[in-house]
Amino acid sequence: MQGGLSSPGALSHAYVQHPPLRCDIPDIKGLFYDDANKFLVAPTADRILYWKIAASTQSGPPNSDPINEGPILSVRFSLDQKAIGIQRSSHEVEFRNRETGEGCSKKCRADSETILGFFWTDCPTCDVIIIKTSGLDMLVYEPQSNALRLVESKKCNATWYLYTHESRLLLLASGMQCTLFTGYQFSAGGIVKLPKFEMVMSKSEANNKPVLAAADVHIVTVYGRIYCLQLDRVGMALNLYRFYRDAVVQQGTLPVYSSRIAVSAVDNIIMVHQIDAKVVILYDVFMDSYAPISAPLPLLVRGLASNSKQAAQPADQQSSAYGGTLYGEGWNFLIPDLICDAENGLLWKLHLDLEAIAASTSDAPSILEFLQRRKSDLSMVKTLSLAIVRTTILERRPITLVAKAMDIILDSYSRSMKTVGGAAGVRRTSENLLEP
Repeated sequence: MQGGLSSPGALSHAYVQHPPLRCDIPDIKGLFYDDANKFLVAPTADRILYWKIAASTQSGPPNSDPINEGPILSVRFSLDQKAIGIQRSSHEVEFRNRETGEGCSKKCRADSETILGFFWTDCPTCDVIIIKTSGLDMLVYEPQSNALRLVESKKCNATWYLYTHESRLLLLASGMQCTLFTGYQFSAGGIVKLPKFEMVMSKSEANNKPVLAAADVHIVTVYGRIYCLQLDRVGMALNLYRFYRDAVVQQGTLPVYSSRIAVSAVDNIIMVHQIDAKVVILYDVFMDSYAPISAPLPLLVRGLASNSKQAAQPADQQSSAYGGTLYGEGWNFLIPDLICDAENGLLWKLHLDLEAIAASTSDAPSILEFLQRRKSDLSMVKTLSLAIVRTTILERRPITLVAKAMDIILDSYSRSMKTVGGAAGVRRTSENLLEP
């Protein structure tokens, strides 16, 4: 334990803050997350309710838009928020102009293909990408004439897809085991097609071939790098892939201790939630090291009671106090750092407990370097860093260790003075193209 530091939440290194955003509105047809605009969307029979998710999940009443009645599979607002796309079925996506209320639809051939989903893009050549089992349709949305214009179709087989707006990366799964992937990045810089690649799957007993599910693959962006984490349920491992413009490289394997996992990314830290075990493991891949930051620890719910009581409160008591279940069946993890509890109509935001992480190690230089890479709570970073240096001096640690600690602090201060906007430590932004 780092001398001079103590944390009331030391039993956990990650937490969600109570109260969450409450969206338990009667008669809603599910909850959807628009990651491009950071909207939580709750459609009713004739309206779309939505909340803007800011730094905190606490919010007031939702905004709303009228829509036509009908089934809703997914909802996404355009990037300029002037239009809404609504997937009505596996064969139709409806687009609605928010200013005029007029709509148009894009349909596919019901006898030969299925629409898997769609998303809006800031790519200079198109506005909307519709993903089908037979490939991609790249479309321009023309609000003046209330029409969609096909720019290009890309033919390829797809069983399911994965996309995050943060990475601008689209992965299309195909093959008997869904382990063959075609990838595209649609960004403001243009379109990049990745080379095809295959993910690793262990063979099960009797030589059965397990099928890779979309829920077992996760795209995260940390330090401006794009990674994919793929769960191998048979091998009980999480394979880590890194994306470049001309290659996809498997860079390591993380152990898992649960048959069900979820992945989040908070302040450039990868969180791997072991759902059955109800614990979370943290990884910092900045130095290309895949060792965990700490031992698996439970997720804490803060704000239910005084901090001094919370640390000793079992997870089941925390769950009953807020009216739900930690890692319950209704929890849906939204990349990068949100949890939607659909059963109880709640939205949580994940946080790192920097004080607890700092208190869990006696390696002063290591934790100081870790803290300088954190950007979500700069005042806490400053307070903890100065406390660690002070403790190192008061404990009369070796002069070489004190000098190294001072060098880390001074180097961080120097970089912060030179870097506009305080973006030190982030090598690339997610809106740039893939790494060369």
